[in-house]
Amino acid sequence: MLDRLVRRHYVRRTEQDRYMLSLKMFELAHRRPPLSRLVSAAMPAMRGFATMAQQSCHLVMRDRNMLVVVAQVDGPGYWSVSLRVGARLAVVGTGSGHVFLAYASEDERQQMLAEDNAQPLSEELEARLQRVRTSGFEEMPSQQVRGVTNLSVPIYGPLGSVIAVITCPFTERLDRDDAASPSAALKLLVDVGRDLSQRSGSGDS
Repeated sequence: MLDRLVRRHYVRRTEQDRYMLSLKMFELAHRRPPLSRLVSAAMPAMRGFATMAQQSCHLVMRDRNMLVVVAQVDGPGYWSVSLRVGARLAVVGTGSGHVFLAYASEDERQQMLAEDNAQPLSEELEARLQRVRTSGFEEMPSQQVRGVTNLSVPIYGPLGSVIAVITCPFTERLDRDDAASPSAALKLLVDVGRDLSQRSGSGDS
């Protein structure tokens, strides 16, 4: 199967005898109408957020119970913490994952956890997810990069379910007096999530 995908240029073989997805596969994924519409609507809003907050941000969607970064914008200036488009995220221990888990049905949760080979949720994490549902966002220290605080906000679809999550890996800027504080960046991000939810036709934004 891999050989056939290589022949059709969906996958390429590296010099180290490994396989990587090609740009053809990436372009094919972006032809999906729901994905392309959301990314097209999100990019201007994400750029606006990055400029005002002086921070990077990325958009995450579920693909067969896996969480994938589908769009990303760097913060202005030389310094930025960001994730590559196409990166796969864990459902436990990431801001985006916690938001998806918080709003998922029990069956959806079990499917996401099984796909990610994650352990059953602890009582502490269950309580945290409840706080996410109550507040409408996740704010947590990154479990991957020291000094980063993940700010994550849901984007609702027409039926009121969470179709995507926008996350800012917030880092404190010491070189700019006009850089947004974590609370100010979170407020800007909530506004972006609300705007994109309204664009998607959700009544729960």
